Amino acid sequence: MQEPRSTLSATLPLSECRRFDGAPEAFWERFGQALLATSGSERALFLRLEAPGDPDVDGTWKPFARCPAAETGPFPLPMKLDSESFLALAASALSEGVASASVGPRGLLALHLLAPDRARPLLAVLVSDDAEVLRGAGDRVIAAQDVPLAYENHRTAQESRESQGAVTRVLEILAAVNNAAHFTEAAMALCNETAERFDASRVSVGWSDGRYIRLKAVSGIDRFSAKMDAVGEIEACLEEAADQEVAVAYPAGPTEDVITRAHAAYAAGNRAAEGEVLLSVPFSCPAGSGALFLERESRFTEPELRSLRVLGEQCAPRLASLKAADRWLGARCAASVKSRAARLLGPEHTWAKVGALVGCATFAFLAFVPWSYRVEAEFIVRSADLQHLPAPYDGYIQSVAKRVGDEVSAGEVLLALDAGQLRLEEASALASIERYAGEAQKAESEGRLADMRVSAALRAQSEAALEMARHRLGQAQLRAPFDAVLVAGDFRDKIGAPVKTGDILLRLTRLEDLYVEMKIDERDIDELPRSAAGTLAFASQPGEKFAVAVEAVEPVAVTEADGNVFVARGDFGVDPQPWWRPGMTGVAKIEAGERTLLWIFTHRLLDFLRMKLWL
Repeated sequence: MQEPRSTLSATLPLSECRRFDGAPEAFWERFGQALLATSGSERALFLRLEAPGDPDVDGTWKPFARCPAAETGPFPLPMKLDSESFLALAASALSEGVASASVGPRGLLALHLLAPDRARPLLAVLVSDDAEVLRGAGDRVIAAQDVPLAYENHRTAQESRESQGAVTRVLEILAAVNNAAHFTEAAMALCNETAERFDASRVSVGWSDGRYIRLKAVSGIDRFSAKMDAVGEIEACLEEAADQEVAVAYPAGPTEDVITRAHAAYAAGNRAAEGEVLLSVPFSCPAGSGALFLERESRFTEPELRSLRVLGEQCAPRLASLKAADRWLGARCAASVKSRAARLLGPEHTWAKVGALVGCATFAFLAFVPWSYRVEAEFIVRSADLQHLPAPYDGYIQSVAKRVGDEVSAGEVLLALDAGQLRLEEASALASIERYAGEAQKAESEGRLADMRVSAALRAQSEAALEMARHRLGQAQLRAPFDAVLVAGDFRDKIGAPVKTGDILLRLTRLEDLYVEMKIDERDIDELPRSAAGTLAFASQPGEKFAVAVEAVEPVAVTEADGNVFVARGDFGVDPQPWWRPGMTGVAKIEAGERTLLWIFTHRLLDFLRMKLWL
């Protein structure tokens, strides 16, 4: 039987595992060796229970590390991971912390390991060819239960300290670069501060000069000649990193699958000390690009590489602004013009440029393309024959035969006045005629010539009164003088109402001879040609358009509430429609020639400004 290893000798490896600084793969190898030393077993397998939500969820334990890691082939586990016996062993270990089982002469020891993610428990399975070796190992390995959790916490704290230190270094270098007033001064500060804080033997900075990157500063060197061989080789290294847009390390570094030919040539030419590591980090901004070239004895870690990338990206805008400010006046003016032209013609701000082009095209269309200009005017339909029927005498309305809108024929009765008083006057006149005729005959027979003449005169007077009464009786009924339409005079609700002589009772108009009366604003009257034509639309039928021709314009303006207007008479170009009626209104558009749309939209405003500002 194999003797168990000393517990004291295993304590130190476990404590080292808690403070281990390496990668997770190396940790699990070191931790497995410590568990083997503590338990006296030959092999260790580390398992993880797949949590719900994983694509491989099947409720089984899956291995992710083993010790010794150099072994290949299937792990010699005496039972399958999905067997009921192993699942029972794992469940016991999860609840008790540690559990053991024997399969013939071989032994298994399952240890529940604490991990940051409690939803995915970890399990260490120790295997020994001698089950007796693992019987008393449970009390010894239980102390290693918290090692993975301690390692993760230690690693997290270390990464936090490294990140904080990297941020501090970057901020200190940025402060030195920002304090510089010129490009060369800023590039030199970047080299010196980077070399000091990253323990580099030499740091070089290159900046884009046209299509190539030229060396601008080297740490610890105030001046250097561009014709030196080393300068050309450093620029080649800088361009190699800038062309690939990735950091390039030589002989080996965090980056992979990159070309390092220029760096290898620089190292082979004894430009770097033996064993030194070379690193080129490109950076850029919209105004320019550059690269850092570092040389030092130790390799660059991943946090350092991230810090250098951040440093380059943060320094690039400042270096670009200083580079632009250090140029002579002519170069700055040319660069400004080039930049504005690039923004105007380049691929950026596409929608703004499309909007500008559309705006220019729209302005050109408005300013140069002729368009038909039409003067707008309100119109009303008039009739050439309009007849007013007044009250022939003082009286009362007896009956109304027609209403407004009715078509009437010539001689048709429209309205009747009360004729009772006229008939009494007629009877009285007849009686007076008979009386005066008898008195005249009697005076003539008696020989009274003077009385006869008086009676004859009174008879003539009575005959005249009779004629007047009968004439008025003939006017008691108002009749249509011609075929027309009644457009005014609805007295159906005024039967028995008194009227006076001369009161306009009815208005009639013909439908055949209609014309248009248009009111043209005095601001547009000078735009109309001598013979103008247009189109009009009725308010009652806006969807239908009818042609109209302007026959005459009254020479005197008419004052209205909205200003002065000129009244124009227009003739319809078609026969009157059955639904047309005098008094209908609408809007007429009169052709006034061709103008540009820009003039059409702005001439009112320009006229207003000319009047107000007296331009």
